[in-house]
Amino acid sequence: MSQASHVLMVTGSRDWDSQAAVTDAISALFDEWLDGPVPVTIPVLISGACPTGADQLAEQVWSQPRFPIHRMPADWDAHGRRAGFVRNQEMVDQAVIARDADAVVNVIAFADLCKKPDCPQAAQQDLREADHWTPGHFSHGTMLARRAALDAGLDVRTIVHP
Repeated sequence: MSQASHVLMVTGSRDWDSQAAVTDAISALFDEWLDGPVPVTIPVLISGACPTGADQLAEQVWSQPRFPIHRMPADWDAHGRRAGFVRNQEMVDQAVIARDADAVVNVIAFADLCKKPDCPQAAQQDLREADHWTPGHFSHGTMLARRAALDAGLDVRTIVHP
């Protein structure tokens, strides 16, 4: 990935089902890249490699023009229930490495409401920006990856499930 000119890291719920929202978000970002000062020579997608949801939909969009995909599946055997969170931080770390190697790096967080029955965090409101406020709270892994990317100084765009 060290040769990447542009990197998109995606994070999102495994239940995300809006192909249109994923396609629109990636297309809009790609248009920005094409209008930007850095030529788009090797665009790379960083994906958590979940076989369903936002990762899978983003990989479908990205693979149509056969752009490289850096797949980072969670290692459930090594990390147990924390595997997704560990993987998400590793994805952010890879995005930071790409940025530090002068790639243009963006993150799209596909935020969907938490669907965990009896979730102890159900009263939490964890996405309060005025233009994105939605009642309820969002999928935990997506929000933690989003926060880690913001804390790392990455450009993060949040798409709330339609």
